[in-house]
Amino acid sequence: MVASDGWQVLRFSYDDVKDKPRMCIQMPQQFIGARMGLVKVDEVSVDKILEAKILKYARQLGRPVRPIDVERYPQIGEKRTKAILLRMLANQKLSNTLGFLDRLLWQLS
Repeated sequence: MVASDGWQVLRFSYDDVKDKPRMCIQMPQQFIGARMGLVKVDEVSVDKILEAKILKYARQLGRPVRPIDVERYPQIGEKRTKAILLRMLANQKLSNTLGFLDRLLWQLS
């Protein structure tokens, strides 16, 4: 009914609000920015923003980064963390120091 009136609904579970508050704040901001022409979704993806945050965090740590470090820092899930880290590895933004996925240590390239 609301959608037929031109409204769009962003849904968040209780667990998302409790466990990932930053994501719950960023999503409406990005949604509003995209609708007002401030940010085009095609130009800036959420994953690229997360990659930049991960690189900054890795520099701050001063040691190889573990997937669990990345998962906890921006509060993203394990599956998404691995996907982002693998993409960063493919783009040579990070290098894998051990060579297997579950016990990876990542460092800046």
